[in-house]
Amino acid sequence: MSTQENRANTATSIKSETRANLRPDAPSRAGDKEMTMSNVDFVKGVYAAFGAGDVPKVLGSMHPQIQWTETAGYKYGGVYRSPQAVLENVFAKIPVAFESFSVDVERLIDAGNVVVMQGHYVAKGKATGKNVRAAVAHVLEISDGKIVRFDQYVDSATINPIIVA
Repeated sequence: MSTQENRANTATSIKSETRANLRPDAPSRAGDKEMTMSNVDFVKGVYAAFGAGDVPKVLGSMHPQIQWTETAGYKYGGVYRSPQAVLENVFAKIPVAFESFSVDVERLIDAGNVVVMQGHYVAKGKATGKNVRAAVAHVLEISDGKIVRFDQYVDSATINPIIVA
């Protein structure tokens, strides 16, 4: 199976399992500076694509040498250094571990080339049938219209128990 076919198959299985709730009233904070078609708008588009299951668009938003870090205490914690590594080690695990999974984006904070997402993972464990709402923050660094770094901070004590490894 080619890499392209693998991405398409994984994207198809993820599409029915994931969503991101972008609240229309979710405030974006920019301090005193005026926001343009900014990194916040770019990140909103990435979360919208994730929520729609458009994994190719999400992967396309990443720099080829992205550094993607999942929280060390999280069952799927680790550092991944390419869109393909993120696909295989993060996105492909979602439909295996979760019956449902969504990112509830509560706010996006504009810090120039960095955007911070504050929200919750809302998930139901596939093996346990248990539901959780786990606090999460993502720190995304943007350069030349691509995500070059992603750091996840999640309440692993809340979400890990619903995942059977």
